[in-house]
Amino acid sequence: MNYLNYERGTVLRLGVHIVGWIGDITNPKDIDDEELLRSLRDKWRTGECRWETLTPEARASLKSSLEQREQAGQAVGKARKPRADKGKKRKVDDSEVTTNTPKPARKPRKDKGVSRKLATATDESPATAATNESPTA
Repeated sequence: MNYLNYERGTVLRLGVHIVGWIGDITNPKDIDDEELLRSLRDKWRTGECRWETLTPEARASLKSSLEQREQAGQAVGKARKPRADKGKKRKVDDSEVTTNTPKPARKPRKDKGVSRKLATATDESPATAATNESPTA
């Protein structure tokens, strides 16, 4: 989960939020207090801490409050790091560009359940099935 951008990346984008978390929502690996971690674990197990969906009104109000905080100059989340090759032309492998490459063959279909011999034998009428059987004398 993206804890640094929890409000924008999780709550606003997915429309769900955590209810019952102790304090600010941070990555559990960054919590040093062992008792706090145990209490969070116990809250998740008992259902005191859980995911809940947001109403459309709550989602809209969160979006407007995030926009107001950004306009006020507060940092809302952390920007992602740009690619290392941003602004540079990337080489294209010639083997990937060829257009005359045939498609790979499909894997043979696996039979599920009854084998084909049994399925065709049960589909036959009793009269034809009796004539197809070899006598065992």
